Amino acid sequence: MEKSLEQKIDRLIAESMSDGLVPGLSVVIVNHESTQYAKGFGYADLEQRIPFTSRTTLQIGSTSKNLTGFAIAQLIERGLIAIESPVTHYIPFFKVADARGSKITVRHLLGQVSGLPATAWVYELSTADTRDTALEHLIRSIEHIPLHCAPGERYEYSNYNYVILGYIIERVTGLGYETYMRDHIFVPLGMNSTYAPTTTKLNATLELSKGYVLGTQTPNVQENVALSRQWNASGLIVSNLEDVARYLIAQIGGSSILGAAALELSHMGLNTAESTIGGETEYAFGWETTIREGVRVVEHGGDARTSGSYFLLLPELNIGLAILMNLVDFGKIQLIYQMVKTILGLEADVYQTLPKPEPIPPSHFESDPSAFANFVGEYDTVRGRLEVFVEHDKLMMRLAKGSLVECVVRLEAQDASSFVTRSEVLAFEGIRFGFVGAGLEFENTVFKKLEQA
Repeated sequence: MEKSLEQKIDRLIAESMSDGLVPGLSVVIVNHESTQYAKGFGYADLEQRIPFTSRTTLQIGSTSKNLTGFAIAQLIERGLIAIESPVTHYIPFFKVADARGSKITVRHLLGQVSGLPATAWVYELSTADTRDTALEHLIRSIEHIPLHCAPGERYEYSNYNYVILGYIIERVTGLGYETYMRDHIFVPLGMNSTYAPTTTKLNATLELSKGYVLGTQTPNVQENVALSRQWNASGLIVSNLEDVARYLIAQIGGSSILGAAALELSHMGLNTAESTIGGETEYAFGWETTIREGVRVVEHGGDARTSGSYFLLLPELNIGLAILMNLVDFGKIQLIYQMVKTILGLEADVYQTLPKPEPIPPSHFESDPSAFANFVGEYDTVRGRLEVFVEHDKLMMRLAKGSLVECVVRLEAQDASSFVTRSEVLAFEGIRFGFVGAGLEFENTVFKKLEQA
């Protein structure tokens, strides 16, 4: 990389971090042969002032989907998976609460058009299943979920789709998802710091970053992250910039573990989708593909609870880029596009600080503490186990009870039966709940209180 281009990239990154919201990040740019640029900025541990480097390791979020898609492309190439086959061909017991579910195909899953609904944070964080049967258990639970539309009718981004693909990998190979990914992708590519968690602990031998959540007042460190096996294939793979560079090189044609035809297939969108940054794109194999600045772009972002990433390919130019950061911050999308424009020789726009979400104003409703007893109890919802309790005359809620990421929030009354969560952690701030009779109302569904043993 020319020194002048490197200096421009450095300035773009510095500008994007100037608001001080992101503790640390790393950026890589590769061609089809080698890494051209790889640097870390800021801190992996803000409190201990440990630098964020190209070896700093974290959960990459939903960019895990294109790693799963890469595995599916391998198995299509080997003839073990047919893209038009129904899911029931590989998982005979698969069903949903809708007869149309039998028509869901591998293509529908890859393109996010199965009709399965988007999953929500509470449900995903409430499952801490690390058993060998974790994927099967989750997929059997889907039988209670109705489709939002007929398969193939409409795009709806759902983590369920890639969980099912992860289980299909297990069914056709006889290997656990994590074992297949290790033996057939990570090890062959030299991604020695990359893995899909199978236990409740991260690999402490790696240079792990702390994760941060932008709260209402200050960034909050979160050392416990979601590690359920059930969601590995859709969003919990752990990696660092050095390994991501190897993966990007493989994605733009520099690897022998996937043929050119299968690689090209994995970059071709199968279904119209809604782009992360607005407008239409095409989605498949864990990638969005579209035309931007006159060139074909293949891209995907990812966010875990306390970290994020963005992968972007320019296949016709043999260029790949990635950002990893230890905060969920959608400014990374703007940054990566400014880098693309700079690489293409175009004038980068001035970085625009992203507006913070409008907070829900404090309520002036005077609640009656004596009424809280009506709400106290546990509720087993499709979004996880919730517990409502009273502490120091305040109504509290324990989210994701019993999971690795259990979190307690305060419930602020909006009226006699409607409440909003209050938390320093932005992900748990401003969620609305209601109480109807003996049930808890969330997302227009009422869940009954569990009977006391």
